[in-house]
Amino acid sequence: MQKIYNLGRVALLLIFLLSFKFSTAQTWTQQTSNITDNLNAVHFTDANNGIASGMNGAVVTTTDGGTTWVPRTTGVTANLKDVFMANPQTAYAVGLNGTIIKTSDGGATWTPQTSGTTKILLDVYFVSPTVGWVVGDDGTIKATTDGGTTWTSQTSNTTSDLQAIFFISSTEGWICGTGIGAVGTVLHTTDAGLNWTLQTVPTGNYADIHFINANEGWIVGPSSAVAKTTDGGVTWNSINTGLNMQIWAVHFVSSTKGWINIGAPVNQNYSMRISNDGGTTWLSHPTPVNVGTADAFFLNAGLGYAVGNNGIILKYSSSVGIDDYSEKDVFTVNPNPANQFVTISLQSTELINTEIKIVDAVGKVIQQLKIENSKVEIDVSKFENGIYFIQYYLNSEKTITKSQKLIIQH
Repeated sequence: MQKIYNLGRVALLLIFLLSFKFSTAQTWTQQTSNITDNLNAVHFTDANNGIASGMNGAVVTTTDGGTTWVPRTTGVTANLKDVFMANPQTAYAVGLNGTIIKTSDGGATWTPQTSGTTKILLDVYFVSPTVGWVVGDDGTIKATTDGGTTWTSQTSNTTSDLQAIFFISSTEGWICGTGIGAVGTVLHTTDAGLNWTLQTVPTGNYADIHFINANEGWIVGPSSAVAKTTDGGVTWNSINTGLNMQIWAVHFVSSTKGWINIGAPVNQNYSMRISNDGGTTWLSHPTPVNVGTADAFFLNAGLGYAVGNNGIILKYSSSVGIDDYSEKDVFTVNPNPANQFVTISLQSTELINTEIKIVDAVGKVIQQLKIENSKVEIDVSKFENGIYFIQYYLNSEKTITKSQKLIIQH
């Protein structure tokens, strides 16, 4: 009798923990930006200090993690394409007509700099408050070692529009961009840009690039272009995402977990996608409002921000670090309760070739299988009466991303 009592307590505890885990997992919440201009970029130095930039010279800053955003006067009206915070006080923003502006007081005031070009500048990256680069149209690369007092041209050996730049140290970095026809451009340097070398990439034009170390990186772009390297760009391997949509930005926080911003002809709440398997599979990551997002920045797997049309800023937080997708994004189970057969129906073909386990109330695995079709029928006629859990796994780390209770009654 004591054994049965303890088993019941374990079952109730498991149900409670699973319910708590998934109800407190991940959320996107809208923040008040106090502007209506479209935002193109966002960057944070820590959990408190961040800046977003966009159309008409718009800049907003926060020092409390986005609880309050303060619009700032930049003195420019150019479309600001990107912003980068070197530390909580020092930041740079770039945009049309060779615009570069700098702040040394956390964004309260901005000073224009002389870039020496009228080309559109599309991205900016700094490895310290004084050392950084900007890139833009027609192969433009500019570098500074004195905080932007002087900007010096670097030789790109390309006329491609350079869309994004990323450094993993003070000397090693990459640039991606459009190419001639359908052939994209990726450049690599190991000497702070004194020499840029063209890397071979799969067909596609590329809008953003992100590395997590000297070996692992991703490039993304229009026409669903996604490619990954695990050797610093010596080889880039194309990933067939099946998304068939424009991809504007990418940000990974580990070898497996990352996000992309996807384009859409109209605002919608599925402009964020998440991957838990290194970019092979991308799942919808619904936002609370309909918005086309242009950029995102993540401090870690549990904290990030996205910006987009109409001044919208979204904050992502995950208290337990486990993804909680709605039922419509994962699977349904029918009938439930069941006694002979149960059908598991995936709500997206993107989830085919993932894995589920059926465990009993004490966590013992009763059945494990790979889902190879959008529907799978499981014979449960020999299962004992009781409560079971269908656990859905998405990635190679075997993280549970969905758990649903199944009742067997014969």
